[in-house]
Amino acid sequence: AIGDDAASVVLHPNAFLTTATPHLGVASHTYLPIPRVAEHVIGRGMGTTGRDLFRLDSDLTSGSDGDDDDDGKNAPPRRFSFADYVNGKDLIYKMSTEMRFLEPLSKFRHRVAYANAYRTDFQVPTDTAAFLSSTSDYPHRLDGRIREEFVATVLHTEPGDEWKGNEASSSDTGRGRRSWRETLSASSSKEEDLRVMSSKLDSLGWTKVFVDVRDRIPLPSVPIPKPLLKRRDSRAQLRDFVEERTETGGADKDGKVLVESRELIDLMNPSERVHFPMGHTVMVANSKSDFYARVNGEGKPVMDAMARELVADVMEMEEAAEGWDNGRGAMTTTTTTEEKAGVGRVMTEVTEEEEGMSMAQQCLPDCCSPQGKVAAEGDKDQDCPPA
Repeated sequence: AIGDDAASVVLHPNAFLTTATPHLGVASHTYLPIPRVAEHVIGRGMGTTGRDLFRLDSDLTSGSDGDDDDDGKNAPPRRFSFADYVNGKDLIYKMSTEMRFLEPLSKFRHRVAYANAYRTDFQVPTDTAAFLSSTSDYPHRLDGRIREEFVATVLHTEPGDEWKGNEASSSDTGRGRRSWRETLSASSSKEEDLRVMSSKLDSLGWTKVFVDVRDRIPLPSVPIPKPLLKRRDSRAQLRDFVEERTETGGADKDGKVLVESRELIDLMNPSERVHFPMGHTVMVANSKSDFYARVNGEGKPVMDAMARELVADVMEMEEAAEGWDNGRGAMTTTTTTEEKAGVGRVMTEVTEEEEGMSMAQQCLPDCCSPQGKVAAEGDKDQDCPPA
């Protein structure tokens, strides 16, 4: 039983990590471009999930009220209001632009997105996995520390206030709220939708890891004819871009090279060879069967590296949050509360003077998870879960 004087345990959002996730949906983000009518056929055939991923409700032609029993395949068209057309649209758009989705995400200490580069992912191409937009100039700060050979590059976006603004506003230009005519015109544009979605997600502050699994795909590739190639080496293209940007002063105050979202589309997609696009299962080392385990086994180092980074991040937070007094048999814990997108810290110290290990000490190792940090705090209103 938990004593009345035992310290409570709280869960702190620490790391939010995605791997090859379609943050912008798959509409206009298929491996090979297909017409919108084909997206309608495929999306409806996949039911509610397909309609959401292909963002079909944004066309005001179909939708589900969530009560259908056949995964939405035969659901009647949803009724849309003018406000839906301007501000709401489909679920993917809402998840990328509305405060009710973005605010919980902002509470995490770190946000990391892994994306396959160089056209190796059939299910989730690079642009949607890394939420890039061809019309967004949101800056990405280049991280020169590449620890693994399969990592093409790592970039960071700095937290901003764009995600807190009006869902249909222009987050890059800073013009503030638009007139209803401007909003209606912009919201009807596919490119503008993607720019707003991309910029609002970027403004939360992310680490984007672009993974190159071309050498790990267990099938032969085909070289692209020289006349069709701009560069013989896609990685060399990135290095040349960084050198040129450095020479022209395209860096921040700390000397880190800045790359715009739209520039990353040109840098992370071209490849000098055509590879079988099975990078999606290779990167995550999908091993749901013996056959999958053999085919995707080369992706294990990617997941191992990701796990090491995640554990190191959790341990870093532990070291910053905890202080142990072994001489007195007491525990001093420093709890960090994220108040505003990872900024603003409220420090609380709890010291157990009683002999033996306190309930907080017993719970702390068992309650810690990669997604959140468990720490002892002096709030008596919360109970420590059973160890």
